Amino acid sequence: KVEVLRLHGETVGVFDSNISVKPVSVCGSLFG
Repeated sequence: KVEVLRLHGETVGVFDSNISVKPVSVCGSLFG
């Protein structure tokens, strides 16, 4: 399961199944 943590409408981090946080600058990089 992958959950996206968002703050003020901006993607600030992504939680993967390993409970690790991967910061991303653009949501389109993953879901584009």
